[in-house]
Amino acid sequence: MKKSFLHIIVLLLLLPAAILQAQAPALQLRTSTDQQVYITGEDIWIDLLFTGSLGNAKTLRIRLIDRSGQAKAQVEIVPNGNGGSAYMSIPENLPSDYYFIDAYARGIATTTSLRPLMIINPMLPPAACAASGTSSSNAVSSNINIQTDKQRYAGREEVKLTVTGLSDVQQLNISAIRQDRLSILMDETAAGRNLNLVHDANGDVEGEGHHIKAKVTAGGKPLSGLKMIASLKGSRSSLSTGTTDEKGVIHFILPLHYGQTSLMISPSETKGTKPIIEITEQQTERKSIAFPCLALKEEMRTDIEERIFNSRVSKRFYGEASRAYSIPDRDTSDFYGKPDERFLLDEYVRFPNMEEVIAEIIPPLRVKKEGGVQVLQVLNLPTKSFFEKEPLVLVDGVPLQNSKALIESDPLLVRSIDLVTRRYYIGEVEFSGIVHFKTYRGDRALLSNGDNDLITSFKGVQETATLQAPVFSASNERMPDSRNLLLKEQSLKPDASGTVSLRFNTSDALGDYKIVVKGLSKGGQEITSSSIITVK
Repeated sequence: MKKSFLHIIVLLLLLPAAILQAQAPALQLRTSTDQQVYITGEDIWIDLLFTGSLGNAKTLRIRLIDRSGQAKAQVEIVPNGNGGSAYMSIPENLPSDYYFIDAYARGIATTTSLRPLMIINPMLPPAACAASGTSSSNAVSSNINIQTDKQRYAGREEVKLTVTGLSDVQQLNISAIRQDRLSILMDETAAGRNLNLVHDANGDVEGEGHHIKAKVTAGGKPLSGLKMIASLKGSRSSLSTGTTDEKGVIHFILPLHYGQTSLMISPSETKGTKPIIEITEQQTERKSIAFPCLALKEEMRTDIEERIFNSRVSKRFYGEASRAYSIPDRDTSDFYGKPDERFLLDEYVRFPNMEEVIAEIIPPLRVKKEGGVQVLQVLNLPTKSFFEKEPLVLVDGVPLQNSKALIESDPLLVRSIDLVTRRYYIGEVEFSGIVHFKTYRGDRALLSNGDNDLITSFKGVQETATLQAPVFSASNERMPDSRNLLLKEQSLKPDASGTVSLRFNTSDALGDYKIVVKGLSKGGQEITSSSIITVK
């Protein structure tokens, strides 16, 4: 009895510690950026490292937040190994201030080491604020040595860079960025500040794909038991189905989609009251960040004007060309896999209307009039008879419930037609076959959406991209080059002696540039070293 009592005491003592350990963030994220001073409209190039386990989560979110914790821009990426990279365009309407790069994984408790930035908007000066913050240094002494072939360079001259003392440095990044009064102020303000943000395990872990929640109402009351379809527009058809609960809420899971597209949510059948569909976003908690106020001085005017000029010139002449995309092979098949029949219309005689195309070329599909309305029906191959109900009709991956409009559309806009000639089930929804019309331009043959459909823009996972420096030849050597960022190399591997050698060119923008070498020690602490060169 006494032994059992002692066991109970030990459990009571250990239980709080176990609870705290269970609640501790399971994931630690560290962010870094190519620069620390930006002009609105520029791209921020972000590197991300993490320790801990992502579990089955497939994506990470990276945010640009203000000092109140409100997100101003966001991208979603697929991590590679124990890190990832992304670019983020700064909104043009942000006021001048300090901002922060944050990251988290949905459904996983996360601690993120924030990266502070200075963003300058020439039209919106800094607002008054009362925030402050304390400094606490975690710097690690470094034996990194940065050497260049000289200290002064002409515009567009090659710089030969050698960095030694890297034997014990991991996750090595090297950049060369503009150094002026603004960057010096940013360095002094951020020096020794450890800014961490803790994210609770909110939302659903995106282990299977994108999680989307919607609420369906009619007359201000929730609609329960309504079967719905969610789809993403594109050459690859991605569908998810579900049924609304007693609160009218429905949950969809769609496969990962890369890039910008359109999301459509619609009822699987059009009957009864017209529903109102609203996307319910999972809000990330907002937590204020203690940081000094931005105070710009008159002597910084020249630096601000030069940065604005350089930024506008680079964006005007290069823009998207500054991004180099690396797109690996991905599954591009439709959700139904290989269709039972596929008709490439260019292989047949082109008929002037869609009804003739179906009648003359596609035997497993027919047009039938029901109550004076034209509908489509698919042959049920196992029974050798046509389904009585209409099939799931898709145009460029998106359901279309107005078959009449499709039959009356221009067949010359359609490239191919896929058929699934059997019953098909997605979740709780059953379809009497599938017909998928794919157009040449991916514009749904200019067909309008149904009255019951919700269609909205959808920002999927960002394609992997790297910063591309201008490449000059005899044909474009007179193109201006006003880059504030001369070099950005990430995930570098030193040789056996702990040395990295690089070459890069200066730009036409004169001034001082700081070569920054960043990495992690074996203990996981950040190591930084820098050196200055001048372009005259």
